[in-house]
Amino acid sequence: MIMKTSQPKYQFVVNLGDATPLEHGGDFLFVDTTGVYPPFLVHIEESHGKGKYRVSRIECPRLIYSATTGILSNNHYHSDKPVWFADKIASAASMNGSDEETLRGQLLAMCPMERARGYLALTGRFGWYEFDQYPDTMTRTEIRRVYRGAFRS
Repeated sequence: MIMKTSQPKYQFVVNLGDATPLEHGGDFLFVDTTGVYPPFLVHIEESHGKGKYRVSRIECPRLIYSATTGILSNNHYHSDKPVWFADKIASAASMNGSDEETLRGQLLAMCPMERARGYLALTGRFGWYEFDQYPDTMTRTEIRRVYRGAFRS
């Protein structure tokens, strides 16, 4: 018997970066309309050569927090194990003009856009490389083809 798996159907939600992302960099949020997979952010920045861009893609899973233990975790099966950046939330929040409670709230949010803002604060503190160690290098044409929902015709 062949089991059918649920495949994601991603839809562009919002550009959280510059209005002209291929000129000045940008951050796009996509959500899976099936509701199975977490939303993801796409970050575009000009790379070394003209016409080439570094494209990072990170998932934005909803984290869990235990007020009893004070542990922020990304492991729903072992919530006693903190996410790798848990002890640095305050510094990430501070760098973005926020506070620890607000950033933690964003990472716990049901709303994908609010959660994405939390992950943007983390990438602002740690850099995109800490979340995507193998970014793609793409041309304008490739970016427009792969992420076509994010660009107006």
